[in-house]
Amino acid sequence: MVGGEVGGNVDLREGDAVYFALESVYLPAMQEVVASLKPADQLVGTIMQFSESDAGVRAFAVVSLTSRSNVVVPVEKLARVAAGPGDRR
Repeated sequence: MVGGEVGGNVDLREGDAVYFALESVYLPAMQEVVASLKPADQLVGTIMQFSESDAGVRAFAVVSLTSRSNVVVPVEKLARVAAGPGDRR
């Protein structure tokens, strides 16, 4: 189930399932990810690790896409996938 808030996600952790718009992908180029999707389509993946930048700690996340590849997305553009009944967060 997709749901949650986008932006300011300081509580996101490695292993969290997240969603984001294709247009939010920082690396690789959006065209390399999936040419057939529209920019506003939502992608779902799992946070593999966080990276730092001049903008600060945890500015970007490496997200593993289901049956695709890894992409780098600004953390502020990620939203956690809504928890199911067994999630204790």
